[in-house]
Amino acid sequence: LHILAICRIVCLTNREIGIGTNQLLLSLRLQSINHPINMDDVMNHAMPAIGAAVGLFALGVCNDQLPGLLGQDWLGFMSPHLAAVAATLWLMPNAPVSQPKNVVGAHLVVGATGWLVAQSGMFGDWAGTVSFVLAMMGMGMVDVVHPAALAMAAGGDDMMGILSPGATGAAALLAVHHVWFNHVKPVLDGHTKSA
Repeated sequence: LHILAICRIVCLTNREIGIGTNQLLLSLRLQSINHPINMDDVMNHAMPAIGAAVGLFALGVCNDQLPGLLGQDWLGFMSPHLAAVAATLWLMPNAPVSQPKNVVGAHLVVGATGWLVAQSGMFGDWAGTVSFVLAMMGMGMVDVVHPAALAMAAGGDDMMGILSPGATGAAALLAVHHVWFNHVKPVLDGHTKSA
């Protein structure tokens, strides 16, 4: 017997339960179902999460090792928004939004827009919003749409921020994504590529 919890929102008015007012109450009801768990289904849903976790781990390694090895202290690979990039890449690997041109291109557009808006000094507290709107327009105009990149729209004072950590992190994720879908996943699925 496998028990699955199903959340069902039940709206009752207080009048229906005898209190006398019409305020809504939400109750959560758990229900058990005699339904076996399909392990193929579990694995099909777990594999993208595992792949994305491997990608994020690789970002951590790149962030810790590459700046020192290359002697480039400005170089970074970590930003919270890259978790959304990883989710997009592994959940929708063939979608246009997951193609390298869009992923890296959008980060470059957003980084450049954010830097230019910050350099103008004209927008004060509205700089992040202005940068977001202009970056969104720019992504559409040059046809490199990747919504997760917009999380970097606030910009910064350093010109290297155009590349790092957004575009560099996205490029590193794309490299891991390529290896995952072309070499690791086929082996895990029981398929091997013929030479």
